[in-house]
Amino acid sequence: MATARNQPTFNFLTGEEAPELSKASELSRSRIRPHSEYREHQPLPQSLPPEEFHARIRTLEYEVATLKQEKEVASIQHDQDIRELQTRADGDFRRGQQFEKENKATQSRYNLLLKESQDRQAQLTNERLDLERRLRTVTGQKATLEEERDEAQEQLSNLERESERNMSELEARYQTLQTSFDQLRAEFETQSSSLQNAQRKLVQMENENQELESEVSKLKSRSGDAETEVIKRQLSEQVAQNKRLDRTNKAQLAELTEFRRLQKSVEIVEEEKRALENKVRMMDSIQTELAQAQLRAQVLEEEKSAWMAFLENQGESSEVQFDSPEDMARAFVQQQIENASLVERLGAVQPELMAKDETIRELEETRLKMQAELQEAKTSVIASSDTKAKSRLERQKTLAVKETEYLRAQLKAMDDEEKEFHPERYAEETAKKIQGLQDLVDEYRREVDTMHADLSALEKEKETQPPSTPIPSRKRGLEDLDDERQGELLRKNRKLQNEFTQLRTKYDVLKNEARVQSKQLESLKNSSSRARILELRNNPTATVHAIKQSTLTALKAENETLQAQLAGKLPTTGPETSQLLVPRASLETLQLQLTSRDETIAAKEKFQTRLRAIFSAKAHEFREAVFSLLGWKLEFQPNGRVKATSMFHPGGTRNNNNNNDDDEGAADGGNYIVFDGENNTMKVSGGTDSVFAREIRGLIDFWVDGRGQVPCLLAAMTLEFYDSEAWKRF
Repeated sequence: MATARNQPTFNFLTGEEAPELSKASELSRSRIRPHSEYREHQPLPQSLPPEEFHARIRTLEYEVATLKQEKEVASIQHDQDIRELQTRADGDFRRGQQFEKENKATQSRYNLLLKESQDRQAQLTNERLDLERRLRTVTGQKATLEEERDEAQEQLSNLERESERNMSELEARYQTLQTSFDQLRAEFETQSSSLQNAQRKLVQMENENQELESEVSKLKSRSGDAETEVIKRQLSEQVAQNKRLDRTNKAQLAELTEFRRLQKSVEIVEEEKRALENKVRMMDSIQTELAQAQLRAQVLEEEKSAWMAFLENQGESSEVQFDSPEDMARAFVQQQIENASLVERLGAVQPELMAKDETIRELEETRLKMQAELQEAKTSVIASSDTKAKSRLERQKTLAVKETEYLRAQLKAMDDEEKEFHPERYAEETAKKIQGLQDLVDEYRREVDTMHADLSALEKEKETQPPSTPIPSRKRGLEDLDDERQGELLRKNRKLQNEFTQLRTKYDVLKNEARVQSKQLESLKNSSSRARILELRNNPTATVHAIKQSTLTALKAENETLQAQLAGKLPTTGPETSQLLVPRASLETLQLQLTSRDETIAAKEKFQTRLRAIFSAKAHEFREAVFSLLGWKLEFQPNGRVKATSMFHPGGTRNNNNNNDDDEGAADGGNYIVFDGENNTMKVSGGTDSVFAREIRGLIDFWVDGRGQVPCLLAAMTLEFYDSEAWKRF
């Protein structure tokens, strides 16, 4: 009754006043009504004795007391039923709140997954755009490189054609010049031989002219014979002939100069030919290298097409291209790390899903328990007529149904929006779970409706049944924690977990890149350790730098002392004499300059000494080579003269030993020939009347005077001396 008095009389759902009469009062009146009606319909006797009348009064008093006891028992049972129903309603309300919290958690999880999927889709879109941009860049670079390669090939072909044309022209010019040179050489040899003959004749005529002049002078001194005129005429003719020979000699010298210039031109052309041949060989090597480079490029293109073929089946709008295998490997490693992080996150989500499944299982068990309790209540609970409790339960039911319909409509709207705007990101598994929860809510609502219908039927059926024993009340559970605070902490935890996962992924990627770069650095160190940089112990650069530094230091010190003298801080003359004083820094600078000059002179002298030693060694090697190959010992003298001594006829000690001592003895006072290159003369040892001169007179007349061939003269003399030495030996 106290519970009935404490119930509100205002319906906060409909806004109307609740009925004042309670169900308990109606039940009590219905239970009392049969006895009154029974008494009203019994006929009263006309006359009863007092004892019977008192007995009936006591009977009525007993019945009234019994009815009062029954009324009290009914009220107690009614209060017990109300408390039990209120406890069940509170449990249903708490379970509804728990389900609402789980629904909110599921919704937040769904929103978080949706946001993650949107972020992932945006990231993939950005990566795809970046890869497409890089693909366009690589395609442009490839086209540019192909154009450059075509241009290089065209230039190479042009250079080859030009070089071939130049080679053909140079070969033609070379053949022409070679022919002209051969002709000019033949003419030059002919003219040189004629020139030598003319010179020889000129010398003879000069000798004859001198003899004739001497004879003319003798004749003039003796008498003026008639033959003087004839001699004068012959002399004038000889002089005219000499002049003609001089003019011919000058012309031939000019032609010889021209021939020498042509010979130099031919040598230059030959040098150019050799240079062009070297260029052609270089072009051949470049062409070979170009072919090898093209082959390597083709192999690389084939490799690129081979690993690019695996990426062509990803759709027309999501083609992924990479600039190099290194980029693909980096993307592959990054994808592996992201997959590992996703697997780790999935492993973290699976316990939550298992907890959700456990909660659903507990709810199912609770529902089964409630059904069992409902079955027990159908057999034990007396129908209650508490309108306020029933209206409260109806309001809670209506509120739960409305909230469920509102949440269902909201989820359906979100699903429709997700399907319409982002059909590719719609999670089928999440939709299935949400649909399962909705089905569970529908089933729970149907069970609640069934329970209410059963309770209503039970109230109608159990109106006349006797009351049962009261059921002990249940204790209320503990209060729930602060859901808002817990949800905020869960959101912060989830956000921090996502940030930690992203940072961990970036850390793994950077760690992998650092490991690869460290390997590359180690390989570079290993390759660079094989190359050794050699440096001279006396490095010229370091020496020059040290000299410059010392000179600069000395000049600075001298400048400071001179500035001090100009400022009057240092004396410029001696205290007792009027002689000028020189600063110590200037003296040191002068000594440094003198030392530098001495070092320069010593270096130049050392250089000259080394050159002399080198030239002496080379000259000695040349003389030894000529002596070994040609049989002549050569000694170079000043003014372009060369002294030649034969190894088979050295003179002095006539022996056949070819030692250097014998050769030196022969050169000192033996048989030799001195050739003067500046004057184009040749002198024989001992003069023209010596034994050696008479021995080689015939060879000189034949080879030099007749043919103008000094090498042939030397060769003929070598053969002659060898034959004479061999004959004497036998």
